[in-house]
Amino acid sequence: MRLAGVVYDLKGVRITLENQLGAMTDISAAMRRRQKFIAARDETLAQDILNLITD
Repeated sequence: MRLAGVVYDLKGVRITLENQLGAMTDISAAMRRRQKFIAARDETLAQDILNLITD
């Protein structure tokens, strides 16, 4: 399955999701972190959102 879009943490560091959530244990570990993030359809939208919430 190919994921569409981009994900960034609130510091502007891209979070890659491909091949990291292959098993239920991977999904559980990701959810336990409770990391705040921005998910958007493309880089431009992600950067616009990041700028709005961090400025």
